[in-house]
Amino acid sequence: MRFTLSEDQSLLADAVGTAIQDACPPDRIRAAWETPDDELWSLLAELGVLGLTAPEGLGGMGMGAVEAAAICREMGQRGVPGPIAEHLALLPVLAESPCASQVETAIQARSRITCAPKGAPVPDAERADVVVQVNGPSVLLVESPECAPLRSVDGSRRLFSVRGTAIPIQSSGESLHDHAAVYTAATLLGLAQRMLDMAVAYAKDRRQFGKPIGTFQAVQHHLANALLALKFAEPAVMRAAWGLSTGHPDAPLDVCAAKALASDAASEVARAALQVHGAIGYTIECDLQLFHKRILALRSAWGDADWHRDRAADLLHLP
Repeated sequence: MRFTLSEDQSLLADAVGTAIQDACPPDRIRAAWETPDDELWSLLAELGVLGLTAPEGLGGMGMGAVEAAAICREMGQRGVPGPIAEHLALLPVLAESPCASQVETAIQARSRITCAPKGAPVPDAERADVVVQVNGPSVLLVESPECAPLRSVDGSRRLFSVRGTAIPIQSSGESLHDHAAVYTAATLLGLAQRMLDMAVAYAKDRRQFGKPIGTFQAVQHHLANALLALKFAEPAVMRAAWGLSTGHPDAPLDVCAAKALASDAASEVARAALQVHGAIGYTIECDLQLFHKRILALRSAWGDADWHRDRAADLLHLP
């Protein structure tokens, strides 16, 4: 079975990626460390990104996990700030809840929604109109949330601890967690691809001993290993997205593989890209750091690689 995008899905992802390319240069990502970019979020609404997984009856596009994963990868590759994965995972849940009216305003960027596992930092909670927490099989709506800012390695990903009265809503916590994990894994793939592209471009331009450093085997091997890790993770993410879209019984296990492999691949690519850049790559003035910081933030979101491997072992009933 091929776990690649169809022609229509590829066209959709390419169109969104192209539309956002010029709107989100590195300087804009850097500016989002200081001030949330509401204009960029509104642009995502205009492009239909914020309504991708919402039912058509509420003004959305009614698309599934495969399309959402493809779009999240494009968002990662462009470094678009904001809890996009959480937003897309939460839309179908809220559509079947008493908060259905919030879906219509959220996809128009007139309100904000966000979610996180219970006890984990919640992205953009302070600005959100709806805050949801996942507690195992339960989905909890937090009423009148009290938010306290937390320190984040990625300044454009604002994190908060949340307290408040939690009201259960009829939905599957495991499903919400799995969708958010796959969309985060897809975002990691996009971020890793951007870092790898930057490293390759730098290796072509940077000269040492009278030659571009990209001509040296030591550099080539680092980049080739990084590409191999990325290409190995890609089909796992698409398989998991397909499983969620079709309700395949192995979907939870596939999600574990996808998030673990994507987190590992992104870390491998980041390490190689930093090594190719040398000392300049570790400075905050280098654009590479904008994507590196996001990878550091997202590789543990919705379960890090170890958490998902442990969960996979439980699902397989391994000792």
